[in-house]
Amino acid sequence: MNRWKRSFIWLAGINVLIIVLIIALVIWLVVIPSSKLPSQEQQLPITQRIFTIHGHKKQLTQMINDEIGKHSISRLTFHVEMTDTLNIIGSLKVVGLNVPFELIFSSHVKNGNIFLTAKSAKIARVKLPESEILRLIKTGDNIPSWVVIDPSKKQIAIQLYRYNIKGNYVLVAKKMNLAKDQLLFDLYRVSE
Repeated sequence: MNRWKRSFIWLAGINVLIIVLIIALVIWLVVIPSSKLPSQEQQLPITQRIFTIHGHKKQLTQMINDEIGKHSISRLTFHVEMTDTLNIIGSLKVVGLNVPFELIFSSHVKNGNIFLTAKSAKIARVKLPESEILRLIKTGDNIPSWVVIDPSKKQIAIQLYRYNIKGNYVLVAKKMNLAKDQLLFDLYRVSE
Protein backbone atom coordinates (compact mmCIF):
# COMPACT_ATOMS: atom_id res chain seq x y z
CA MET A 1 0.00 0.00 0.00
CA ASN A 2 1.51 3.33 -0.93
CA ARG A 3 2.23 6.07 1.56
CA TRP A 4 -0.61 8.38 0.43
CA LYS A 5 -3.22 5.65 0.62
CA ARG A 6 -2.12 4.68 4.15
CA SER A 7 -2.14 8.34 5.20
CA PHE A 8 -5.62 8.84 3.78
CA ILE A 9 -7.00 5.76 5.55
CA TRP A 10 -5.34 6.85 8.79
CA LEU A 11 -6.78 10.36 8.50
CA ALA A 12 -10.25 9.08 7.61
CA GLY A 13 -10.14 6.73 10.61
CA ILE A 14 -9.20 9.54 12.97
CA ASN A 15 -11.99 11.73 11.58
CA VAL A 16 -14.59 9.00 12.08
CA LEU A 17 -13.35 8.36 15.62
CA ILE A 18 -13.57 12.04 16.49
CA ILE A 19 -17.08 12.34 15.07
CA VAL A 20 -18.12 9.37 17.17
CA LEU A 21 -16.58 10.94 20.26
CA ILE A 22 -18.23 14.29 19.57
CA ILE A 23 -21.67 12.80 19.19
CA ALA A 24 -21.25 10.62 22.28
CA LEU A 25 -20.06 13.61 24.32
CA VAL A 26 -22.89 15.85 23.17
CA ILE A 27 -25.46 13.16 23.83
CA TRP A 28 -23.98 12.53 27.26
CA LEU A 29 -23.91 16.25 28.08
CA VAL A 30 -27.39 16.96 26.81
CA VAL A 31 -28.83 13.95 28.62
CA ILE A 32 -30.48 12.56 25.55
CA PRO A 33 -31.17 8.84 25.89
CA SER A 34 -31.91 6.66 22.86
CA SER A 35 -32.77 3.40 21.07
CA LYS A 36 -35.54 0.95 21.56
CA LEU A 37 -38.48 1.92 23.70
CA PRO A 38 -38.71 0.22 27.07
CA SER A 39 -41.54 -2.09 27.97
CA GLN A 40 -43.79 -1.05 30.83
CA GLU A 41 -42.05 -3.60 33.09
CA GLN A 42 -38.65 -2.00 32.46
CA GLN A 43 -39.69 1.51 33.39
CA LEU A 44 -39.05 2.83 36.87
CA PRO A 45 -42.11 3.19 39.08
CA ILE A 46 -42.94 6.89 39.01
CA THR A 47 -44.98 8.10 41.95
CA GLN A 48 -45.79 11.73 41.34
CA ARG A 49 -45.10 14.61 39.01
CA ILE A 50 -43.24 17.34 40.84
CA PHE A 51 -43.47 20.06 38.19
CA THR A 52 -43.40 20.78 34.48
CA ILE A 53 -40.44 22.48 32.82
CA HIS A 54 -41.14 24.79 29.87
CA GLY A 55 -38.09 25.78 27.92
CA HIS A 56 -36.85 27.28 24.70
CA LYS A 57 -34.14 26.10 22.35
CA LYS A 58 -32.04 29.18 23.11
CA GLN A 59 -31.95 28.22 26.79
CA LEU A 60 -31.19 24.57 26.07
CA THR A 61 -28.53 25.51 23.51
CA GLN A 62 -26.83 27.81 26.03
CA MET A 63 -26.90 25.10 28.72
CA ILE A 64 -25.45 22.47 26.36
CA ASN A 65 -22.72 24.81 25.08
CA ASP A 66 -21.80 25.84 28.64
CA GLU A 67 -21.34 22.15 29.51
CA ILE A 68 -19.31 21.56 26.35
CA GLY A 69 -17.08 24.49 27.39
CA LYS A 70 -16.38 22.82 30.74
CA HIS A 71 -15.14 19.64 29.02
CA SER A 72 -12.83 20.93 26.33
CA ILE A 73 -10.77 18.61 24.16
CA SER A 74 -7.48 20.04 22.91
CA ARG A 75 -7.75 19.01 19.24
CA LEU A 76 -11.50 19.42 19.00
CA THR A 77 -13.80 22.42 19.20
CA PHE A 78 -17.53 22.25 18.65
CA HIS A 79 -20.84 23.71 19.68
CA VAL A 80 -24.53 22.98 19.33
CA GLU A 81 -26.95 25.14 17.38
CA MET A 82 -30.68 24.61 17.27
CA THR A 83 -32.77 25.77 14.37
CA ASP A 84 -35.48 23.46 13.12
CA THR A 85 -32.85 20.76 13.75
CA LEU A 86 -30.16 20.02 16.32
CA ASN A 87 -26.81 20.80 14.71
CA ILE A 88 -23.36 19.91 16.01
CA ILE A 89 -20.78 22.12 14.33
CA GLY A 90 -17.06 22.26 14.93
CA SER A 91 -13.57 21.57 13.77
CA LEU A 92 -10.96 18.95 14.44
CA LYS A 93 -7.26 19.65 14.35
CA VAL A 94 -5.61 16.93 12.26
CA VAL A 95 -1.99 17.12 11.14
CA GLY A 96 -1.92 20.85 11.89
CA LEU A 97 -5.08 21.58 9.88
CA ASN A 98 -8.52 22.49 11.20
CA VAL A 99 -11.03 20.18 9.52
CA PRO A 100 -14.64 21.39 9.84
CA PHE A 101 -17.50 19.00 10.50
CA GLU A 102 -21.28 19.20 10.84
CA LEU A 103 -23.86 16.70 12.10
CA ILE A 104 -27.57 17.46 11.72
CA PHE A 105 -30.41 15.72 13.58
CA SER A 106 -34.17 16.07 13.62
CA SER A 107 -35.89 15.33 16.93
CA HIS A 108 -39.19 14.01 18.23
CA VAL A 109 -40.65 12.68 21.47
CA LYS A 110 -42.28 9.29 21.94
CA ASN A 111 -43.30 7.65 25.23
CA GLY A 112 -41.35 10.25 27.22
CA ASN A 113 -38.09 9.61 25.38
CA ILE A 114 -36.27 11.81 22.87
CA PHE A 115 -35.37 10.46 19.46
CA LEU A 116 -32.74 12.08 17.25
CA THR A 117 -32.74 11.08 13.60
CA ALA A 118 -29.57 11.78 11.63
CA LYS A 119 -30.28 13.93 8.58
CA SER A 120 -26.76 14.82 7.46
CA ALA A 121 -23.12 14.19 8.35
CA LYS A 122 -20.24 16.08 6.74
CA ILE A 123 -16.51 16.31 7.25
CA ALA A 124 -15.15 19.33 5.41
CA ARG A 125 -17.43 19.32 2.35
CA VAL A 126 -17.72 15.55 2.12
CA LYS A 127 -21.14 14.11 2.94
CA LEU A 128 -20.93 10.80 4.79
CA PRO A 129 -23.60 8.08 5.19
CA GLU A 130 -25.47 8.76 8.44
CA SER A 131 -26.07 5.06 9.17
CA GLU A 132 -22.34 4.31 8.94
CA ILE A 133 -21.44 7.18 11.27
CA LEU A 134 -24.04 5.93 13.78
CA ARG A 135 -22.73 2.36 13.42
CA LEU A 136 -19.24 3.62 14.33
CA ILE A 137 -20.60 5.62 17.24
CA LYS A 138 -22.46 2.57 18.51
CA THR A 139 -19.21 0.61 18.74
CA GLY A 140 -17.79 3.20 21.13
CA ASP A 141 -17.34 2.16 24.75
CA ASN A 142 -18.20 5.51 26.37
CA ILE A 143 -21.87 5.62 25.41
CA PRO A 144 -24.15 5.91 28.44
CA SER A 145 -26.57 3.01 28.99
CA TRP A 146 -29.55 5.35 28.54
CA VAL A 147 -28.46 6.21 24.99
CA VAL A 148 -29.49 3.61 22.41
CA ILE A 149 -28.24 3.86 18.84
CA ASP A 150 -30.03 2.18 15.94
CA PRO A 151 -27.95 2.69 12.75
CA SER A 152 -30.52 0.96 10.54
CA LYS A 153 -33.06 3.66 11.44
CA LYS A 154 -30.38 6.40 11.55
CA GLN A 155 -31.65 7.09 15.05
CA ILE A 156 -30.41 7.79 18.56
CA ALA A 157 -32.92 7.21 21.33
CA ILE A 158 -32.46 8.97 24.64
CA GLN A 159 -34.24 6.95 27.29
CA LEU A 160 -34.84 9.62 29.90
CA TYR A 161 -36.52 7.17 32.30
CA ARG A 162 -33.13 5.43 32.67
CA TYR A 163 -31.30 8.63 33.61
CA ASN A 164 -31.81 9.33 37.31
CA ILE A 165 -31.30 12.83 38.60
CA LYS A 166 -29.80 12.66 42.08
CA GLY A 167 -31.11 9.09 42.30
CA ASN A 168 -34.73 10.01 43.04
CA TYR A 169 -35.97 11.92 40.01
CA VAL A 170 -36.44 11.37 36.28
CA LEU A 171 -37.39 13.61 33.39
CA VAL A 172 -40.15 12.64 31.01
CA ALA A 173 -40.14 14.47 27.68
CA LYS A 174 -43.55 15.75 26.72
CA LYS A 175 -42.75 17.90 23.71
CA MET A 176 -39.68 18.87 21.71
CA ASN A 177 -40.64 20.95 18.70
CA LEU A 178 -37.57 22.89 17.63
CA ALA A 179 -39.33 24.51 14.66
CA LYS A 180 -41.87 26.13 17.02
CA ASP A 181 -39.31 26.61 19.84
CA GLN A 182 -41.29 24.48 22.28
CA LEU A 183 -39.61 22.22 24.86
CA LEU A 184 -41.68 20.60 27.59
CA PHE A 185 -40.56 18.11 30.26
CA ASP A 186 -42.12 16.76 33.44
CA LEU A 187 -39.99 16.04 36.50
CA TYR A 188 -41.13 12.97 38.46
CA ARG A 189 -40.11 11.48 41.77
CA VAL A 190 -39.21 7.80 41.52
CA SER A 191 -40.62 5.51 44.19
CA GLU A 192 -38.00 3.62 46.12
